[in-house]
Amino acid sequence: GGSGHAAADENRRPMAMDEMISVLSLMQPNVPAAVTSAMNHPETSLSLLLKQEMLSGAGKIGLSRDDIKMSRDDEDAVDLVGMLFDVLFDERDFEAQARTLISRLVVPYVKAAVMDRRLFQYKTHPARRLLNSLSEAVEGNKGEGPQERELLQKAEHTVDRLLAEFNEDIAIFETLEQELRSFLEQHRRRIELAERRATEAQRGQERLEQARTLAGSELSTRVENVIVPDALNDFLTRIWSHH
Repeated sequence: GGSGHAAADENRRPMAMDEMISVLSLMQPNVPAAVTSAMNHPETSLSLLLKQEMLSGAGKIGLSRDDIKMSRDDEDAVDLVGMLFDVLFDERDFEAQARTLISRLVVPYVKAAVMDRRLFQYKTHPARRLLNSLSEAVEGNKGEGPQERELLQKAEHTVDRLLAEFNEDIAIFETLEQELRSFLEQHRRRIELAERRATEAQRGQERLEQARTLAGSELSTRVENVIVPDALNDFLTRIWSHH
């Protein structure tokens, strides 16, 4: 049985680069069933399911599954992308909306890895940096406040553009990464400014309470055992104490 399977595999030719790109481009607009299944069943292999779905999808461009197979390099690329997203889903604190958003990136990243082998060789690769920025934008983000919702919307817009515009030019990753990174820096500055203002307001409130306590104590000491006319008492307790 094993030798028969090996002989059948030898008769299949590896898919050409343009054929792989065509299959992946057809899969790109929607989250593949393989990705959804792997997310719902963590014990399954994302890369294995994805490779099977890619081979099945070859029929859409006129290729027979009995005649083709994936090259070793392409299989390695799918395996590495599968492991990358397995780690993301296991280790990052993604809400349901964020998990769905990140899952839409699997196919574009497989296509990028097939087109550019440097994706896994350099941490500074634009696609790697974009994935890090997107993960930073959505991790732990529950969309509870306006700023969090704005950040989620920006991340979703970035993914939409990647799916719509990524054909065969890797440069789209760098363009989107720079835009998202700039937005993240502005978002971080707004958060820091809001926190600084809140801290200053808290300190101001504490100083005000201390001043009120001091004024009340001082006034009590000065009018102790003294009969103060109503007009003067009103002046002291309201206007003088306030200032």
